[in-house]
Amino acid sequence: MTVIHTDRLTLRPMIAADAEPYAGLRFHPEVARWLPPAAAGVAGAAVTSGQIEAAGAAIARFEQA
Repeated sequence: MTVIHTDRLTLRPMIAADAEPYAGLRFHPEVARWLPPAAAGVAGAAVTSGQIEAAGAAIARFEQA
């Protein structure tokens, strides 16, 4: 996979270790309101283990592509 580096940013494919921070972003109420409903449930203040698991599954789908 291609990794892009600039002075201020690195873009790389997501990996399994990104599941928790990705879930924090994906299920944040201000982000989730603009996205289709997620199978892991409603966005809330705290990220649940189910949401982290769902984020990990999404990352796994990207890895297979």
